[in-house]
Amino acid sequence: MPTFTCENNMCAYWKWFNKSKNKCGYNDKVVIGCEGCKCFKPGVYHYINEVWHTMKESNGIPISNLTYTKEVAIGCYLLTQIFPVKVSTYRHGAWEWMQFYLIEDKEEKNPLRREDFPTNINPNKFNEYNIIAAEEGLDAFFKKDFDKAEKQAEKKQKEQEKIDVKYPPRYGWLSPTGEFFEGEFGELIESAVKMERFPLIPLEISLLTVVGC
Repeated sequence: MPTFTCENNMCAYWKWFNKSKNKCGYNDKVVIGCEGCKCFKPGVYHYINEVWHTMKESNGIPISNLTYTKEVAIGCYLLTQIFPVKVSTYRHGAWEWMQFYLIEDKEEKNPLRREDFPTNINPNKFNEYNIIAAEEGLDAFFKKDFDKAEKQAEKKQKEQEKIDVKYPPRYGWLSPTGEFFEGEFGELIESAVKMERFPLIPLEISLLTVVGC
């Protein structure tokens, strides 16, 4: 009978913190297909690895674009449960991002990069969520949380749309004298040049301060 050694530590059936050479913890017949093991289920390390991949060399994760997937969201939560770290979110205009800090960093002065994460983890929590991943699947386990978050996001977006209709954003520029002139977003310099009071002189153009109100 052929034997094999599993090396996919992103699977929920991978035996972490176990000295056994065979790390596969699947308790039934393993089926190997053309694309690999058909018994594979994404485990804790799979979701954590999604966070590492998203962070890359940065010390933060944007949550206002497509890189912030449900898998990344699950991974971020798992990191706060397994590592002695906490997470904070920030917003600047339309941009929103999150950063990780050591729990002991109360003033949140040193956001962590991937290589800065502590090496001490909670193995019990790791195994606890890995069991859930194997039996139920972490995506199914967190489904209610995602549904609730999506409803809150939709409600928040509708409220913001009402505000934008009532108080539309104003874009423009300030002249060197402090006078404000409105203009289309992304075309402020071009609009200023066309006005007689702002002739095409590089020095004067450099004095224009683009602002959004």
